[in-house]
Amino acid sequence: MKTEKHIIKGHFKGKRPHVKVTAYELSTVDCSADKMSGYYSQETTLISDDPEPGYDFAGWSVTGSNVTGNNVRFEGDITAKANYSAHVYNVTLQNDGHGTIAADKTTGNLGDTITLSNSPATHYHFSGYSLTGATLTSNQFNIETNDVIAKGWFSEDPKYNLTLQNDGHGSIGAGKTTGYQGDTTTLSNTASADYQFSGYTVTGATLNGSTLTFGAQNATAKAWFKAFPVYTLTLQNDGHGTITANKTSGHNGDIITLSNTANNGYVFSAYTVTGATLTSNKFKIGTSNVTAKGWFTYNIPTVKIGTQTWSKINIQIDDGGTGIYKKTNVSSGVNWGTQYYYTTGAAVRIANLIPGWRLPTVADIDKLRTAATSTYTTSYPGSNLKTTTGWYKSKNGYDTFGFSGAPVGFININNTVRDVGKIVIYPLLDKSNKSGFSLQYNAGSIGFINTYTSNGYSAFPLRLIKE
Repeated sequence: MKTEKHIIKGHFKGKRPHVKVTAYELSTVDCSADKMSGYYSQETTLISDDPEPGYDFAGWSVTGSNVTGNNVRFEGDITAKANYSAHVYNVTLQNDGHGTIAADKTTGNLGDTITLSNSPATHYHFSGYSLTGATLTSNQFNIETNDVIAKGWFSEDPKYNLTLQNDGHGSIGAGKTTGYQGDTTTLSNTASADYQFSGYTVTGATLNGSTLTFGAQNATAKAWFKAFPVYTLTLQNDGHGTITANKTSGHNGDIITLSNTANNGYVFSAYTVTGATLTSNKFKIGTSNVTAKGWFTYNIPTVKIGTQTWSKINIQIDDGGTGIYKKTNVSSGVNWGTQYYYTTGAAVRIANLIPGWRLPTVADIDKLRTAATSTYTTSYPGSNLKTTTGWYKSKNGYDTFGFSGAPVGFININNTVRDVGKIVIYPLLDKSNKSGFSLQYNAGSIGFINTYTSNGYSAFPLRLIKE
């Protein structure tokens, strides 16, 4: 800055004036004036120097006078100084709509350093700045002699595809099949009939349970399924009918319903099932194969004796259990064909297979004897129950009621048929394996085989009574 001082001297000719005229001086700093001295009350206009780069004129500092605008009035010697202040430059921040940028300050003076930062929107990333009015180095610039416009540019993050696959035994779904790195989606699956889900395999992403997290590449998710174990049902019968099922294979928990068709002259008796639990004609497949067998019995003819209803024929059922013997025998010229003989235990078991029938008891035989005696006046009530042929020494009966008690004998402990033509013994529920009620050739009477006899009786033909 410069300081100027001007001295003006006056020269007068002729007479010396009576008033002395004084000229005042103007001293300046960083400025000039249109005149640097003047007489009292005269004005001068101050002129500021050109500001240095980055500065602006900021006003006057004047002593010795008052300043009005840029003018001062001489009222004495004057000192005038031009004041300058640093220029404030503005920084305008802009973005492309996919994020924001910030600056540590948005105004500054020449040479100030401005630092930029950025915040991308979700699923966008920063790609760069553009600048007008300054030169950018990395994320900084220095203010020069212009206002600055800084703009942030952002690019969308890459999207990755999710490919869904299955093994052909079900389907797979996902909440979404495209996503950005870090996005999550939930996988789901539906198994085909008779299959169950077994797991997922994933490439190009991470899986936690059924939640897939996208990585930085395309991904593939595959669902795997496995077949439920199949268990088979084998159907069997005793030769006197057939059984069928709604299906002959299935999975754990499947319900199987059995049905049956008896041959002519037979009626359905029961099912036996291994490998499952039967309820009525249904069972649920478990974790093993199943065998179901249908049992059929004669369409049992009945005979009414007093108040009792008896089977009119000997029972012929073989459930495959123990205590059952089959023999063919002939007596007194009569071929009785194949007969079934049962121990008491086997007889009870067979009777339980036939709904509505049971083994007779001692009390039942007492009623039978009374009915056979009271209905027909004879001293031999057993004769009313015996067949009219086949008895030893022609000790045949009258078969009055159609009971048809034939003398087919019994099986002894040696598995030998004994006394065919002479006797028939029927097991009783409340007697041991060596006891029953008998019809005999010699007396034609009803009587009981005593448990204390030593004849070794062990298996007998079976008659049942209706409950």
